[in-house]
Amino acid sequence: MKVLLVSSSISNRQLDYLYAEKQIPMGFAIQKYYKLMEGGLIDNGVNVDVLSNLPIPSLYAPFKYKKIKSETVDGVSYHYVPYIKRTAIYHTFLLLYVFFYVFFWGIKNRKDGVVLCDVLIPCRCIGTIWGAWLAGVRRIGWVTDMPGMVGENHKKYEEMGLLGKLHMKSIAYFSGFVYISELSDAILNPQKKPYIVMEGLVDPMMGEKSPIQKNNTRDILYAGGLVEMYGLDYLCQAFMKLPYDDIRLVIYGHGPFSVKLEEYAKIDSRIDFRGQAKNDEIVHAEQAAMLLVNPRFTGADYTLYSFPSKNIEYMVSGTPMVTTRLEAIPEDYYSYMYSFDEETIDGYYDTLNELLKKDKSELECLGAEAQQYILKYKNANVQARRVIDLANIL
Repeated sequence: MKVLLVSSSISNRQLDYLYAEKQIPMGFAIQKYYKLMEGGLIDNGVNVDVLSNLPIPSLYAPFKYKKIKSETVDGVSYHYVPYIKRTAIYHTFLLLYVFFYVFFWGIKNRKDGVVLCDVLIPCRCIGTIWGAWLAGVRRIGWVTDMPGMVGENHKKYEEMGLLGKLHMKSIAYFSGFVYISELSDAILNPQKKPYIVMEGLVDPMMGEKSPIQKNNTRDILYAGGLVEMYGLDYLCQAFMKLPYDDIRLVIYGHGPFSVKLEEYAKIDSRIDFRGQAKNDEIVHAEQAAMLLVNPRFTGADYTLYSFPSKNIEYMVSGTPMVTTRLEAIPEDYYSYMYSFDEETIDGYYDTLNELLKKDKSELECLGAEAQQYILKYKNANVQARRVIDLANIL
């Protein structure tokens, strides 16, 4: 089998270049997500090609136009859509470029080819669907988040513009789907085509790595988008009420809440804001922490269709986590994590205070159980095999 992954995945070499040399903020979490899928497919004997549009926010783009040579890294062949600083011209160019590339790839690989597309970017998604459909090749929509409900931008179908509505209607032309939430199917799959639910995936080698020594301080760690709607303001205020001198709130990430976070760090020296960092550094910090936290509010519509990738990463670290009870998180996960009783400052304070009083061995036991659960059922090889099985029935 051959798979063409249409996404924003770039090689680690390109990632280092854009982040380290060009100082462009990067979405390390989604890049890790893509790499795990690519590796899982290769380990299952699949040939993997990637068609990628560079994940560069227009605000930070150091160039107006850039063409990057195709490359093969770690067994994956990367082909990059030439970058044009975000304009209406670029979106049209992206749609047409992807359409023709996918069409000719599909013609060449019609017998054993499968196109796997991250559906989030409208023009990329539309170009992929119609190119693959005309080529008669199998096509799977990888719904990494609900279209129209990403970050702080939440739009219902009737609120979308022409492009957004075309995007949503075009998604129905995929042959099958990979969701991170079961609830997505009712919206995106009116024809009831085959699908699987894959909340996330992890490196199968994580369980074989040497344990990391815990920090002397009792670190409560958050890593992810710095957006107030993710509950970070309540988290900071709850933390500052805790009366312990040996604790730290360690935060990694990038986003608009960073301004307020820096103010909190000046008020309380126990708040350690570290900004954006590469995934290896964050994973090490997660393993060295006492507790990992995801305080995301459950009230917004997008939480019905979103499983935070950080939850999977947290659980495989072996460090226990505490989070809110999001609708899209299957109930069996809660056997391996703590949860906040109330989504208020006092509610977060009470839960954190209670966990800080628990015996160290109890916390470590739950963290180890969570790690084993994730490694057994959510590792990249197992999850990629499920994608392959889905493709085989299309």
